[in-house]
Amino acid sequence: MYPEIAVRHGYGAESHTLKTADGYLLTLHRIPCGRAGCSGGKGTGQPVFLQHGLLSSSADWLLSGPERALAFILADAGYDVWLGNARGNTYSRKHVSMNSDETAFWDFSWHEMALYDVPAEIDFVYAMRELERNDTRKNLLYVGHSMGTTMAFVLLASRPEYNAKIQAVFAMAPVAFMGHVKSPIRLLAPFSHDIEMILKFFGGNEFMPQNKIIRYLAKYGCELTEAEKYICENTVFVLCGFDKEQYNATLMPVIFGHTPAGTSTKTVVHYAQEIHESGNFQRFDYGEAENERRYGQAKPPSYELENISTPIALFYASNDWLAGPKDVANLFNRLTRTAIGMFQVPNVNFNHVDFLWGNDAPEVVYKQLVMLMQRYK
Repeated sequence: MYPEIAVRHGYGAESHTLKTADGYLLTLHRIPCGRAGCSGGKGTGQPVFLQHGLLSSSADWLLSGPERALAFILADAGYDVWLGNARGNTYSRKHVSMNSDETAFWDFSWHEMALYDVPAEIDFVYAMRELERNDTRKNLLYVGHSMGTTMAFVLLASRPEYNAKIQAVFAMAPVAFMGHVKSPIRLLAPFSHDIEMILKFFGGNEFMPQNKIIRYLAKYGCELTEAEKYICENTVFVLCGFDKEQYNATLMPVIFGHTPAGTSTKTVVHYAQEIHESGNFQRFDYGEAENERRYGQAKPPSYELENISTPIALFYASNDWLAGPKDVANLFNRLTRTAIGMFQVPNVNFNHVDFLWGNDAPEVVYKQLVMLMQRYK
């Protein structure tokens, strides 16, 4: 569990439960200062909010340990570190009126996470800091990985008032446009509008594919990477890829103990639709009739990225199966008014999950990330 990971390494840790506007109960984790302690008092550092990616949780930011995991690096650098957990994962599987075994509980994608989960957590961070320190400054920094970046883009485009609450976004492996995806998830894209097929093979609740589907996708992925069979049978590595050069054998059992952390089938389907509609970054497609009822139009509305005014830095890798250079460049071109820049990882084999657990991540990603963050202190 998250608190034990932090405490075991000599850090203070907190867990907070909060309620979203639509009734989900989320667990928000915190490391208020580094191993040296809180010299100016708890929570005196600038707040930074870390949002995990698909099938992940707050624990992923800590698994590599001190001096290697980003959450610990930022805490030791003096930041007040907050770690979000999206609905449906290990730490956020409750609702005020529904149980997690009900289909209605899982009727969400990253759209709802962006509109409800992240705002609730950011507002909670500010409320806590004002309570503790009488600090009313809106200077929170946002660091997202994968789906955590998607959530940031949707939030800032759909609820523009949050541009004033987030000082800057640092997007690692940013996912919005998905026209050049190499992940086996693209094999699901042609079926992403066939709701009956999706329910038959993936279930209408939590994303738990049948073993034969995982084996099929793993075969496709492992032929590309020649990775070990047991790694390729982990859902996260099947969808995101595996890089032997960045592989840490000691860390792998720890990762498998926390990942995958769970999400809804609808979340994965929404990404498959993004691949199918490769030129669009849009809301969930329910089919023409249901779209007319929900949106008042046959096609889902696109997210209005021109509403974003928060500075955004995009960190990408050339071998990323889900956020390749062409798709990141497309996103960058849509964010020209606010983009800080595109920063390519100087490693040709670096892939999607290496941003979290790669051997070289502290040197080739986090060092530059922290330097950019210092501009906004």
